[in-house]
Amino acid sequence: MQQTRLPLLAEHGMVNVELVIEPPWNVNEAHDIPELIASIRRFGFRDEIEVLHSVNGVECDTPKLIIAGSGRWKAAREMRLPEIPAQLQDWDSEASARAYALANNEIARHARANPGALLTTLRELDDLSGTGFDSESIVGLESMQAAEVAENGSEDDYGDLVVMRCPECGHEWTKG
Repeated sequence: MQQTRLPLLAEHGMVNVELVIEPPWNVNEAHDIPELIASIRRFGFRDEIEVLHSVNGVECDTPKLIIAGSGRWKAAREMRLPEIPAQLQDWDSEASARAYALANNEIARHARANPGALLTTLRELDDLSGTGFDSESIVGLESMQAAEVAENGSEDDYGDLVVMRCPECGHEWTKG
């Protein structure tokens, strides 16, 4: 397996939405743009887009290709925002940036929420706007919980345990 050198951050800041584009090799076909817009309106831009700025220190042509964050970029364009936060990255090759883009999306799809922790968190929030969840999400999780209890006689995945994660090192532990 070939090891790719980590991208160097060439620049960190705001980028004009007209100077970046979705690459032709983006594999994501759809984004929930209205939900992304709601999230941006509520929380602001907390997650920058990642842009292929240069390869081995040689700046790429403009417009620059988005490596990660096409959905946020599309939402920003629909909101008519002139600029968005971006990481302009230097990669050892366009192929490495493309491979990272695939990994960034595919590995995220492998994530599975702990249904108990999710249900606990959703119940504790007063306002679900911009989160991608609504009251129907709670009802659905409660139905799954009831089915689990009926089938197994326990709420193994739906107890009061909450999974905590250290933002510094990623260590996880349960609380509750």
